[in-house]
Amino acid sequence: MTAVKDNVEKLIADNAVTIFSKSWCPYCKAAKGLFGSLGVYEEGKSISENDKKNTELEIAGLKYKSVELDLIDDGDAIQDYLRTRDGQGTVPNIYINQKHVGGNSDLQAMHKQGKLIALIKP
Repeated sequence: MTAVKDNVEKLIADNAVTIFSKSWCPYCKAAKGLFGSLGVYEEGKSISENDKKNTELEIAGLKYKSVELDLIDDGDAIQDYLRTRDGQGTVPNIYINQKHVGGNSDLQAMHKQGKLIALIKP
């Protein structure tokens, strides 16, 4: 479990936004879609100039790290560790600037309350 813990903590520390996700999960897709609408894109994906121009937010161009738990060997162990760490065993499990935000409904609520962009800004 120490290797899993170290891996998770490094992912959270090294990325402004980390989403622990599953490839088939509609709530995960909704969370990623919200980030995309704000100009925050998945690491490793190309961003077109049109996408950059479609948002005037200061956070445009930031990247998020998505960890697809169903596609990696230690996905179950990571999910178990996250449940122990923050009390959430469901996906998406979202961290912004090392702060546990919660899941998609928490993320959407933060956005509606106008709190999300301030949390993301570097």
